[in-house]
Amino acid sequence: MSNLTVIIITLGLSAFFSGMETAFLAANKLQIELDKKLGSTTSKIISVFISNPGFYITTMLTGSIFSMILYGMAMVKLIDPFLQNYMNSGTGVLILVILFSSIVLILTAEFIPKVVVRLNPNVILNAFAWPLIFFYVILYPVTIFTQWLSNKLSSDHPSQQITDNTFSKIDLYQFVSGHENRSDENSDGSEELKLFQNALEFSSVRVRDCMIPRTEIVALDKTSSIEELRKKFIETGYSKILIYDDNFDNMIGYVTSKELFKNPDVFTNLLIEVSFVPEPMPASILLQKLIQEHKSMAVVIDEFGGISGLITVEDIIEEIFGEIEDEHDLPEFIEKRIGENEYIFSGRMEIETINEKYKLNIPESEEYETLAGYLFFHYQSFPKVNEMIAIGPFQFKIIKVSKTRIELVKVKIDSSEK
Repeated sequence: MSNLTVIIITLGLSAFFSGMETAFLAANKLQIELDKKLGSTTSKIISVFISNPGFYITTMLTGSIFSMILYGMAMVKLIDPFLQNYMNSGTGVLILVILFSSIVLILTAEFIPKVVVRLNPNVILNAFAWPLIFFYVILYPVTIFTQWLSNKLSSDHPSQQITDNTFSKIDLYQFVSGHENRSDENSDGSEELKLFQNALEFSSVRVRDCMIPRTEIVALDKTSSIEELRKKFIETGYSKILIYDDNFDNMIGYVTSKELFKNPDVFTNLLIEVSFVPEPMPASILLQKLIQEHKSMAVVIDEFGGISGLITVEDIIEEIFGEIEDEHDLPEFIEKRIGENEYIFSGRMEIETINEKYKLNIPESEEYETLAGYLFFHYQSFPKVNEMIAIGPFQFKIIKVSKTRIELVKVKIDSSEK
């Protein structure tokens, strides 16, 4: 067999072992187990490797090392005679051989296969399952010795092997994301996947992401009369109303509507203490806190100690299960399509919601959450009614404003720029 043939074969083997190692580490283990339950033969083979990942990785490394050794020997035999004709220095020849062979090896047997298999590691593993089991058996004696030697040299738990077969959060997220695009948007399966995805992302949700903003909080001064409190309950339909002392940023508690049935003369002695939480606090931690304290709401404060919003248990749960309509919800936001690439939205609608429903691809950022916030971020002043704002392919016309809010916006998209 010629040296060139040996080089090609060993490069291919090295690329195979390197790629299979990367594919194994990047693969979605949950998807493999589900395919195994459905009777997939290749997934059954791969699940054997998953049950002993340390042994699998050692096998791939062993095969890769053998391939590189044979490749190096063949490369020297191939190019050494050519270089000897042009160079008298043995050291110079050796350096050139090492440089050239290393560049070829890194590109063809390391970089390229690792990049390719990451595109779809599960498909790659299934496609090469039979060659994998073949080399797994061939290299088994060497791998056994290598594992034994590794355990002997290890000072910490010498006989311990990696046997963690649990699925990570990343595996679950990849599984949901991979099936989301294949599910019909109107099907029950799609709703279940969305619910599953919300649950996976819940740990990253912050209080600021689901709180009721300061401008929508209903509260009364503690000097208000019982009659004023009763009217406020009737007007809003709420079961709880916050009470402040002197100024809005000095909340002292809240009163429940059921206390009015006791016909009290004043409500200050009926106040229930309210919790204060910072905006960056994880919503999952706050939910546990509220449940432990047997409370249903908390006041959100900003970095300067001022009140920035209000959050309830319902608001947190809605991050997982979606909108829950009840007494605390404001009237539904306006959202409708009025023509080709033309829409009308409430300023308080979240950009994420608009993009999900209407596929407008309005840029999202941590600097804003709502359509009004997006306009303020780019326009940096308070717009007037009928004012036009152009941002990229989007044309925004302000339809309705209040003293402090952008209430209604018309959105038109220039399809030629989109």
